[in-house]
Amino acid sequence: MFVYKWTVSDVVKGTALVKQIGDCTVKDKDGMVKGISSYVADPEQAGQSLQSCIKSKAKKLIPSYLQDKSPIYLGATAGMRLLKETNATAADRILASVRQTLASSPFMFKDEFARIISGEEEGLSSWVTVNYLNGALKDLQETSQVDGVLVSQKLVGALDMGGASTQITFVPSKPPPHSSKLKLYGNEYQLYTHSYLCYGKKEAERRYLAQLVKDSNFSATVDNPCGPKGHQRNVTSSYLWAPPCVTGQHSRSTSFTLKGTGNYTLCAKQVDKLFNFSSCRGNSNCSFDDVYQPPIQDGITFFAFSGYYVVIRDLNLTSDVSLDELEYATKNICRKSWDEIKVIPSNPLYLAFYCFDAQYILTILARGYHFEKSKPILRFVGSVNQRSLGWTLGFMINATNLLPVENPGTISIHLIQSGVYLVVVIVGALLISTGILICALSAGRMYKQKRLRTQGLVL
Repeated sequence: MFVYKWTVSDVVKGTALVKQIGDCTVKDKDGMVKGISSYVADPEQAGQSLQSCIKSKAKKLIPSYLQDKSPIYLGATAGMRLLKETNATAADRILASVRQTLASSPFMFKDEFARIISGEEEGLSSWVTVNYLNGALKDLQETSQVDGVLVSQKLVGALDMGGASTQITFVPSKPPPHSSKLKLYGNEYQLYTHSYLCYGKKEAERRYLAQLVKDSNFSATVDNPCGPKGHQRNVTSSYLWAPPCVTGQHSRSTSFTLKGTGNYTLCAKQVDKLFNFSSCRGNSNCSFDDVYQPPIQDGITFFAFSGYYVVIRDLNLTSDVSLDELEYATKNICRKSWDEIKVIPSNPLYLAFYCFDAQYILTILARGYHFEKSKPILRFVGSVNQRSLGWTLGFMINATNLLPVENPGTISIHLIQSGVYLVVVIVGALLISTGILICALSAGRMYKQKRLRTQGLVL
């Protein structure tokens, strides 16, 4: 949960200069961090899990006399998007629980304030966040118009990777087909954005393990080339074949043992199989899975955060590491045994995936998005100006109707802006008319007084 604040004087050309004044991590009754999509068996607890942060942070940070005027929103991302596809009834019950909790809070709330946001909206919101915090939106310099699109060297692309989906968003050199338009601080941007469901880090790991089991013809013990030598992990069939990202189970086995072999060459080949590169048929304007992607213009920097940043941090690499350097570090970590890796202070479940995670982000960046390995145009960052990166800041601006989004959009600002402009015009006309009337009355009175004085002198 994030709490944001701005004043009337912070609104510049229709867009607010927003300040984050607090945050809180939502935990369940046992103190565990869980997304609302995990409450399938007990939807009522999804709403209850939000109470602690509302009470401990939001109510304390926002003055009581402003609470009923302060809107509260919930944006559910890929976890709930997946649940909506597989169990719409459970997703609806979870959202109903969340809405009930938010409606009972002292803050301004409507049912539509809590919803599942699209992957494209998540990508756009992330782009707004990184460019807002980077100062590119508020202090544009050296800008130019290219085919009607505002281009600036300060603008950066956004690469976000969550657990279930990943997004890429940037301003291309030419407006792409089906582009998304944003208007911020009086400037208009046309962006390319795409969200890949099931390509988030957690779902990619699951798909990878299921692929190994299937390739082994569902053997009880399966070699894991991305796993460190000496490491074993037992996984259940129900975990591996969790739809919709993994389907097609053809085995009665209920569990499998994944045995690490630490083979980088085989690891890279298995990771490649998670992507359908051949679907692009050699088209350079295509990423993978036959998805259109415009070319990335020279000179543009991309901020890679969330899952990307976690992997780079865990490998103890710098934020400006090149993909060539990442490849070298990946080969190095994939050669290490479990005895060498397990001494690293981290969650053992994360440690076992260091090799896979590194190879996965290397593959999606180099082969998927076509970033050149030798060019240092990527910045793996967790924060900008001491503010955490993510989609929430951009989403908040959109949700409060300060950010017009035409595609995809939820609430059109044009209706609201028209109302604002209409009020201004009406008030302005009234003030001008009143001024003219006062001037006319004053002129008439002065004329009468002058005439009376003139007449008096004559008399």
